[in-house]
Amino acid sequence: MCVGTSCYLKGSYNLLQRLLELAKEHDLQDRVSIGATFCLEKCSLGPNIRINDEVISGVTEQNVKEIFENHVLAKL
Repeated sequence: MCVGTSCYLKGSYNLLQRLLELAKEHDLQDRVSIGATFCLEKCSLGPNIRINDEVISGVTEQNVKEIFENHVLAKL
């Protein structure tokens, strides 16, 4: 999850915490690596998250669970 200035101001830190909670809820802490990073070069579209090599923009409290399910759970 990008926590650069633009994404941070749009709530990325809280989204990062939510992703960590989702990983814990599904007992995936030892199977996935979730962390903070800086600029994914799509600042105007953020908050942004990189899952493997794919950058997903526009992450919100409303869609973070769906993104986790579709891009993490579905690929395990």
